[in-house]
Amino acid sequence: MAESFCTMQEPLTPEDCDLRGYDFMPLYGNRYFKSSSYMHAASENPRAGMAAMKLWWEAWYQVPCGSLPDDDIELAMLADFGTDKRGWAKAKEIALRGFVKCSDGRLYHKELCEIALDKFDLRLKSDEKREADRERLKAWRAKQKERGNQPNIETRSETVSETHDETTNETQGETNDETRFVAGKRVESRDISSLRSDTPCSPPSTSKSDSRGSRLADGWKPTDAMRAFALDLRLNPTDIGEQFRDYWISVPGAKGRKSDWEATWRNWCRKEAERAPRKTIVHSQQPPREERVREAFAGAPRLEDLGL
Repeated sequence: MAESFCTMQEPLTPEDCDLRGYDFMPLYGNRYFKSSSYMHAASENPRAGMAAMKLWWEAWYQVPCGSLPDDDIELAMLADFGTDKRGWAKAKEIALRGFVKCSDGRLYHKELCEIALDKFDLRLKSDEKREADRERLKAWRAKQKERGNQPNIETRSETVSETHDETTNETQGETNDETRFVAGKRVESRDISSLRSDTPCSPPSTSKSDSRGSRLADGWKPTDAMRAFALDLRLNPTDIGEQFRDYWISVPGAKGRKSDWEATWRNWCRKEAERAPRKTIVHSQQPPREERVREAFAGAPRLEDLGL
């Protein structure tokens, strides 16, 4: 007698667990090559072993992640058996080892779902942070437009590749010891305030030990050396400093991190001096050379008056 849906366990991943767009799936070799699935496949049906790995990959790209449809025709196609019904019938038991049918009628792989929950949680955090950064950048651009300032920045929206790169950088180094889903419910396992976008940034460090650099502090102001550099380029360090601080605080993700903020300041000043040198001059220009010569000799007797 078929098992009732009422007695089946709940789905192992939430219905919105979606990892499509990631070009990788973690494969823990030590766990796989010592599993009963691999041992049975190696001794009984190597083709079934390849089918199992193919189904894991397909399950990774299904929604919910880690699941497969409970349909022999679809499963045979996903496992690359095509219309070979006899071959699929022989390989099915080994290829589907580890999958269990849940109350939504789909097949879920327990170990694959555990990995999917960790990665999905990191994706949610990255999406939330990127959206908050995007809103701050939008607000800053609107503020600059109201002031009539047009700093040397690009205002186009992020491309798909930029979003993917940012996600990769922001999630790099995070561990599995973070918030996760268990049976579709969100469970907090440790303090993650350091990952929140509204946490105040610490002042940038001059140490070069962090290869990822640091963000600019909210209350940053140019140092005396920075102001002197701007003055040498005939710039107003106060105005330039406000533009510099507002821009870099609003830049989202890894693009807003720098390993040397003094060098970034110098490059910013050089570009501002090249872009609008007339609008940022703080010292009056000297009169032309001819006028200075005439003023220097004004009142001096002329050669004709001296009889020479």
